[in-house]
Amino acid sequence: MPRYDILHVVPLTDDQYDDFQRAVTTIHTESFGVPSLFVNVAFTNITSQVQFIAGKKRQGNHLIAHVRLGNRTKEQLQKLATDIIAAWDRTVVEPHASEGKAETRRRKLHSVFILASDVVGTEAGLPVPIAGKEAEFLKSHYVEIKRRADEGDDLMVDTIEEIKQRGML
Repeated sequence: MPRYDILHVVPLTDDQYDDFQRAVTTIHTESFGVPSLFVNVAFTNITSQVQFIAGKKRQGNHLIAHVRLGNRTKEQLQKLATDIIAAWDRTVVEPHASEGKAETRRRKLHSVFILASDVVGTEAGLPVPIAGKEAEFLKSHYVEIKRRADEGDDLMVDTIEEIKQRGML
């Protein structure tokens, strides 16, 4: 948790996929102080999907994010949306600015929805922490994360490295 689903009709290069997912991961981890272990980003090309916007058959690019609510404010979540839109524009829109206004409009995100709720579940075999309680979560699960890292679980190896680099414990 969170999960960011990007539904796009414009073609994206591998570099654009990578650059945008990295931007989303960074924005989320820096905004809320969480390890990237929990940030999931998925892209779906919906070019063949029939869409209606304002009652007419139209295509658009959309982002739907499911995030934990906890004590996060509407202002924090709106800033998250604004920062993500800016990252999309840098990655997907601006490189094609010379192609004209119609192409710029086609490449923009039509909608960004941040769906915030309290979540219970598991991720990577660990319980999803309560929003705002990530430090306590890392302390109480560090031994398990370290054990799995020592066994070669590359996700946990990366998590241990990030915990050290960011001073999360």
